[in-house]
Amino acid sequence: MIEIIIVGSGGHGAELDEYISYANQLKGSQEFKVIGFLDDNPDNYANYMLSAPLLGGVRDHIIRKDCHYIMGIANLLYRKRFVEQYQAQGAVFAKLIHPTAYISPSATIGMGVVIGPMANIGPI
Repeated sequence: MIEIIIVGSGGHGAELDEYISYANQLKGSQEFKVIGFLDDNPDNYANYMLSAPLLGGVRDHIIRKDCHYIMGIANLLYRKRFVEQYQAQGAVFAKLIHPTAYISPSATIGMGVVIGPMANIGPI
């Protein structure tokens, strides 16, 4: 089982939490365990029924080497900034593919990519 910290606990982070929960319900899916969320605004966390506790802020988080991260910040500018910052500190970002997505055998999916429900990733 891969332990996951979701960076961001707003709507996008909550959606990723549900993807992981659904994937874990299906036999044969790669199992993830969400161990917590990071968010600089605790009100975001309070707005959703999430599966794990708020561990602290995004900016002051000390990267853990014993787990993987999934970026749950919807704002692309902030997402890029924090992915680069976290990777520079040694963070590993998990690849999350929803079980209802179709991925062509010839497609290459990189680390940190999230593919949502019913997505169709065609051949190269």
